[in-house]
Amino acid sequence: MGENVQAGADEIGERARTMAGELREAVTRPKPQAAAIIGAALILLGVVFLLDNLNLQWLNWLDFDTLWPVLLIIGGGLLIWRRLKGDRDE
Repeated sequence: MGENVQAGADEIGERARTMAGELREAVTRPKPQAAAIIGAALILLGVVFLLDNLNLQWLNWLDFDTLWPVLLIIGGGLLIWRRLKGDRDE
């Protein structure tokens, strides 16, 4: 029975080392596409906050409570569109 426990512990240790290596690689080499999406989202949020702070009369409707659902809808639509486009390309 002790041998089975040792074998199980060794297997768990090996899996943990493999997962740690994969996680390290994912963190140190992120996909360029993900960086571009995150960068675009940060720029968009910066523009929204800047416009909100300018207090322009014609932008009174622009607030985060209104914009957040719109951004979620657009993001979801883009994800679905990319998925459908990818299925057609294969």
